[in-house]
Amino acid sequence: MFQQWEDVVEMYDLYAEHCGFSTRLGTIKRKKGAITHHYIVCSNHGKPHSQNRNFDTLNETSLKIRQSTFRVCDCKACICVKFDQTSRGWVLYHFEENHYHPMVPVHSRDLTKRRRSLDFFTKEFIHRASLSKVGPSVAHRLQVNLRRGGNHNVKGTADNFRNFASRVRMFIGDRDTHLVIENMKDQVDHLPNYTFKYSMENGEIRHMFWADEISKINYQVFGNVLAFDATYQTNKYNLIFVPFTGIDNNKRCVTFGAGLLFCETIEAYTWLLKAFLEAHNKQPTPVLTDQDPALRQAVAAVFDRSLHRLCMWHIMKKLTSKIAGEVAHNSEFRAAIHKLVWNIYIKPETFERRWGKLLEKYGLEDHEWLRDM
Repeated sequence: MFQQWEDVVEMYDLYAEHCGFSTRLGTIKRKKGAITHHYIVCSNHGKPHSQNRNFDTLNETSLKIRQSTFRVCDCKACICVKFDQTSRGWVLYHFEENHYHPMVPVHSRDLTKRRRSLDFFTKEFIHRASLSKVGPSVAHRLQVNLRRGGNHNVKGTADNFRNFASRVRMFIGDRDTHLVIENMKDQVDHLPNYTFKYSMENGEIRHMFWADEISKINYQVFGNVLAFDATYQTNKYNLIFVPFTGIDNNKRCVTFGAGLLFCETIEAYTWLLKAFLEAHNKQPTPVLTDQDPALRQAVAAVFDRSLHRLCMWHIMKKLTSKIAGEVAHNSEFRAAIHKLVWNIYIKPETFERRWGKLLEKYGLEDHEWLRDM
């Protein structure tokens, strides 16, 4: 007697695992829509099919017969249960023990259907490993070597791990946009003072901005100077990652927020800066960026009370590519210009005077890029 149908399945699966065979559900009988009889049979149950079936009627458009090493042999082993209306449970009334095929040896029973099925914790391990850029094959080896001590102690083979990872990717499919947005909205609902803005087009995320409570506190205290750089790109979706950063009293970097952009246009930068301003409600005094012309116009349009300055690191990085000839490889010139531009203790008029003398010394008075800088 069994109170639930799941107990019947669990019992026969355990019996099959100990004996060395696999099971599957067989025929179901119904009466007025309600199930009255269940059959659980050996996985080798069924009439064997001829390998030459329907070859005379096959044509070029027909589906090919799937090749498999598994063959049924009309095995009669099974159990039969029926539903008892009086006890409201399942009664096992027939048991066929004999099989028409050899059992799986003990040393190979880790390859049976039940032992190859992945449990919840193994599936979670595969998924978490994929988030850390660890593939299913490596995840299987980690389970074998670090946790279980051998293949026979691990539920599932490397193929089962790969198949599950593939099913997860197929399930996500084009729903990754929805998953990201739902995750961010969950942060807004459960975290204090969390801001999330996004823009979509044709089901794709075009722009995103987010800032948590710590980022907002950092900006209120250290947000006099704002720097952001749009030179980072993700490797899968080709989105531009834009972190907003500043410096605290200990000269360490602090984060004020972050964004993702689909493209580097004036409209995209304007949207991102408006989202930043809406989250923090305060314009910075100076804004430091690279020399992107679209970014220059967006900053002037949104941060109308801020001073826009170019990042010295980006400028000096371009020095060797902008100055051609022997001067670019002159170590004395590079040392002199670095000593001048990184000197924070001289006044502007002193800098202008020394800058003019430096360009005159190396014959660069008419260099367009240096004059512009």
